[in-house]
Formats: sequence, structure tokens, C-alpha cells
Amino acid sequence: MPAPAKLPDPLLQIRGAVVGYGERRVLENVSMFLEPGDRVGLLGRNGAGKSTFMKLLAGVLEPFSGERKAARDLAIGYFAQSQVEELAGDATPLALMLERAPGMSDQAARNYLGGFGYGGEMATMPVGPRSGGEKARLALSLLLVDKPNLLLLDEPTNHLDMAARAALVEALQDYAGAVVLVSHDRALLESCCERYLRVFAGSVSSFDEDLDTYARLLRGEASPSAASDSSTTTPKTAGNIDHKERRILANRLKRLEEQMEKLAQSERAAEQAMADAATHQGSNAQELVRLEQARKEAAAARETIEMEWLELAERIEAG
Repeated sequence: MPAPAKLPDPLLQIRGAVVGYGERRVLENVSMFLEPGDRVGLLGRNGAGKSTFMKLLAGVLEPFSGERKAARDLAIGYFAQSQVEELAGDATPLALMLERAPGMSDQAARNYLGGFGYGGEMATMPVGPRSGGEKARLALSLLLVDKPNLLLLDEPTNHLDMAARAALVEALQDYAGAVVLVSHDRALLESCCERYLRVFAGSVSSFDEDLDTYARLLRGEASPSAASDSSTTTPKTAGNIDHKERRILANRLKRLEEQMEKLAQSERAAEQAMADAATHQGSNAQELVRLEQARKEAAAARETIEMEWLELAERIEAG
């Protein structure tokens, strides 16, 4: 990951902002202070306003009222969920990179793209047939070439495989700028974030507990101190979910957690077997391919269940 060209301090200040779309106010009284080295994770159910908040940080949305004050040398790298789909299918990675960084030489662009898995012929092949993970890596490479000092990453790992996720985590840990992250990937949040904000009930507030507490909060089982993480949040009510349905959903949630743990164990076992095969059996290519396929299948199944778990937990919270 290229080092930021400049690191102004603070990078961005938001005070008392109200933001939304048209006449609809989504978030109110939002305040935030970002400086180099900050690692912030955004928590909140789907539709709570996390992407709206990211657009406010990015300057895509201007506040209805309040203040958004950016440093003169602020350089934002904003990865939105839609960027992967917006890549021109008939364009090549090399052409997209030279368009994004016109001062870069052809060879420098090729070298840079190689670091994101687009080396050799892949740099000059159309983007369209590429997988979601390959397109995500390309989108990340395009925004990082500008050497941003503030990264706003909205679900950056949705399409990435385990190796790419691990590389992203390592790069973010060494990054000198600030990072604000939205992700359903718990491992990514725990590895990269030093503090959390919760987007809930039209407000953004500090969440000073860990992700286990947040998971219990979503299940409606949090302790009183965790449940009152913000003085501006509204009390939860029984809503449309009665006691019987809530019990059924909670049981389903527990079964999903058990399935996720079993799949995570399968991933770890495959990874250990791959390490053993590479170390003790020489270049056993077929066995390594089989193990990698098993790991990928377990990872994909776990990610699918994680998404169902989150949606179910959010339903319980909203109900």
C-alpha cells in the first residue's frame, strides 16, 4: 500500500452535522474527529445509515447543517460497495490505471498492478470476465494509487479470498493514514480497528465494548451497560416480534453460530494440512490443490452463514 504523500493533523472534523437525501434526514447531530493512525469500525444494522455516514466523510454528501471541515491536504480513498460493479467490463487494468494516474509510465503501472495480482498478461485483458475478488483488488489498486491519507472502506472484503483478506489486513496495520471501515467480516474488524462507532436510531455514537458484547446486543441479550451505549439511542421495544418468535429466532441464531465454528475449524484444519503438505511432502501439487479447494468451500459456506447470522441478529434488534 503506497504511503500517504502528506499527513495533516487533524485530517477531518465534523461537528453537529445533519445529513440525508432530498428532504429526508438520515443522521442528526453527527460529530467526528479523525487524525492519522485512527482505526475506526462502524457498527449497525443494514439500513441504519452506515453508508450515508461514509458518504458524509467522503464529501459525497454535504451536511444539511453543521460543519464538515477537511484539512487542505486531505486525500480520500473511498471504496464503496458499488465500485466493483462500476468497472468498465471492456477496459483493461492497465488502461484504467493509466487513466487514473496519467503521469505513471507503462512499466510503473504494470509493476504496481502486479502487486495486486494483475501481473503479466492479466494487465492487458478485459476486466469483464474477471471474478468478483479480482475486480475488488483492481478497484482497491485504483484508489490507492493516489496515496490517500484517509481510507473509507465500505465492505472491502465481500469478494476477496482468504489470502487477499490477510494481505489487506497486513497492509492496513502498517498504513500511516486513518481508516474508517464498514464490514460484516468480524476478523477484519478485530484485526484493524481500535475503536467502534455505532450507527443506530439516526445517530452515531461511541461503542466502547467489544464485538462479543455487540453480538449479544443484537441478540437482545446484552447487559444493561452495553445496551445503553449511547444516550441518544431510543429504547428498544418488543415491536413486531413476540416472545415465541424471538425464542425461535434466538435458537436459530445459536445453531448458526455452531455451524460457523465448525466451518472455521475446517478452514484451520485445511490450512494446517496445506502447511504440512508443503513442508513434509515436497511439491505435492494435487494435494495442495485439493486442500485449497476444501478451504475455499468451507470459507464460502462460513461467509454465507455469517451473512444469515447478521441479518437474523439485525431482525431481532429491529423487532
